Amino acid sequence: MSFVALRDLAQEGHYSFIGSYLASKYCNVLFARSLHQRKVEAVSCSPGEVATEIDRHLPWLIRVAFRAFRRAQTPEQGAATVAYCMAADVVSGGFYAQCALTDLEGPAMEGKLWSFSESLVAAALERQDSAQKRQS
Repeated sequence: MSFVALRDLAQEGHYSFIGSYLASKYCNVLFARSLHQRKVEAVSCSPGEVATEIDRHLPWLIRVAFRAFRRAQTPEQGAATVAYCMAADVVSGGFYAQCALTDLEGPAMEGKLWSFSESLVAAALERQDSAQKRQS
């Protein structure tokens, strides 16, 4: 994910189900790393592919093909990694999948994501403040 892709997260208009989903999951990993750097204990974890209705917005033919080829776990199996992270002695800032610490390669984007998120929050607060002043 590049900084350009980070900017795309805040854009309205064209929506890509897969792209948006993957970007949101990667942002979870980056935020856990950022929180760890700020001395807050946090981890991110993946439940794996769980049998849910997440594909409900896909065209029906793609949805049927998607479900035919996926090897989804039960919700209980998917919850195992989340429960593990809550109960075990885990590495802060780590990413866990299948109840194990998993190394994710890639650029260190957590600082850029944190700064970008701060700018989005600041802009939203400024708009809210301006709207409240206009109403007063």
